[in-house]
Amino acid sequence: MTTNPEMLIIARQVRSISQKQLSERTAIDGGTLSRYENGLLPVPQDDLATIAKALDFPIYFFHQQGRRSTVKHYCKHGIVYR
Repeated sequence: MTTNPEMLIIARQVRSISQKQLSERTAIDGGTLSRYENGLLPVPQDDLATIAKALDFPIYFFHQQGRRSTVKHYCKHGIVYR
């Protein structure tokens, strides 16, 4: 299944952490994370599992169709995956 780059951004923003902080939590290079979020690189399943764990989101969240504007919906309605 393909990872939706927008959902990577949404999850990170919902948790209020920067790419740098996510890089530190996951030991994934910041440039690589940026490329994942911009859709320039496919996200390997092992990196996706690491990111999902660091952000405390289920892996299936990252396969949903969504847009960055959705983050307001998630925050407004208290839908924060735990």
